Amino acid sequence: MGRPRLAEHAIRENFTVRLTAAERARVEEQARRLKLSPSDYARACLVRGTVRVVQDEGFDPEQVRALLAIGNNLNQIAHRLNATGTHAPAKLDAVLDAIRALLIAAGRRHGPANDQAGA
Repeated sequence: MGRPRLAEHAIRENFTVRLTAAERARVEEQARRLKLSPSDYARACLVRGTVRVVQDEGFDPEQVRALLAIGNNLNQIAHRLNATGTHAPAKLDAVLDAIRALLIAAGRRHGPANDQAGA
């Protein structure tokens, strides 16, 4: 028995993009860093408009995506609070403290080797 057919909206069609050898190498390198196939990376760039690539090998791309999503959610909360003029709920302080702790820990693991403030 064969594989079930995909829904009409899930069927992908070919879309050709011409690249120089250097552009192709860059796409393949960026895809490798994100642990994506070149096709998945190119699709994400085309559909989402951008894909952030972490240049440091020590970062976990999944953790970076999760932190970016948290930042996006915080921006939406701030926008809503500012638009309505309401005060932030008390629980938000605890959430912000937890996020701050995560960012500080990540900064210590992946930050600059020399710890010079303002340099």
